[in-house]
Amino acid sequence: MDVLSNASFRTARMYSLVILVIGYVGLSFVWGHQDRLTTLVDARKAIAGVILASQNVEFPERGETSGDEGKKFLRYNWEPYFPALGEIDVNGDKVRIRRRGGGGWAVLISSPDRDAEGWIQSYNENINSLEDIAARIGIFASGGTDPSELYVQIEQRTLGIEVVVPGVGLGFRGMQVVWVCVIAIFGFLVILRDRIQHVLSDEDLAASERWLIIDGEVGIEYVLSQLWLVALAMAPIALSSGLIAGVTTQIAANGAMSNLAMDGLMAAGVLILLVGNGWLALIITSRILELRARRRELASS
Repeated sequence: MDVLSNASFRTARMYSLVILVIGYVGLSFVWGHQDRLTTLVDARKAIAGVILASQNVEFPERGETSGDEGKKFLRYNWEPYFPALGEIDVNGDKVRIRRRGGGGWAVLISSPDRDAEGWIQSYNENINSLEDIAARIGIFASGGTDPSELYVQIEQRTLGIEVVVPGVGLGFRGMQVVWVCVIAIFGFLVILRDRIQHVLSDEDLAASERWLIIDGEVGIEYVLSQLWLVALAMAPIALSSGLIAGVTTQIAANGAMSNLAMDGLMAAGVLILLVGNGWLALIITSRILELRARRRELASS
């Protein structure tokens, strides 16, 4: 009996579970991040609508009352009136925001011809939309808050969520969590393939150790073994695809305002990880099927 082969078999069994757990965590964060980005895009459209409306009509000064219904309209005609946003550039229906310290975003919104009353209505609708989005993510009592400050609060809530790795203390934000999960899975797949190949090189095939994915032959055990094998093959590919979806959605949410060289480097990294994880997952699935067939042949001889 090869003791090292048995140890490799146990390690392979454990890492197969680790890969599934990491894949689940990564995909869960991808789904959550996609929802947060959708909320953020809605907020960006709303604040852009406020800016456009402010460009096309002069509201009374801050705090003054105007209109038959006694509503208050605030005067926001240019950057000084949106202090929390940064540098604002309006070109037709496209609004660009460049943050202080670097970075930014852009959004294109539909802006049909309106008269002064129509722009006032648009302003109020977008303010209400911004407040509704804020309430949706837990920012209540936002009425009367400066629109630019309210948007910054929404952005911090959606992009500033930090995930802390238990026992390590490391915190990750945004798509960093998914990047870490994808890279970790790649490393575990390499180790898993090495351990399975070591077991295959042993004549005894670590027969004294059991693994449901190998030894489940009848009933629910067989069904679970098949599902486990499929999940092990698909989880790395699904997570790598989720990373692609998350990265492209982030670029779209920024309105292609990010650095082109950085985007190209990121795209290359994503493709390398997708191909690498997919290839390793399929190779490992093939090796597991080979080990299963050889173990059953050994047991019947």
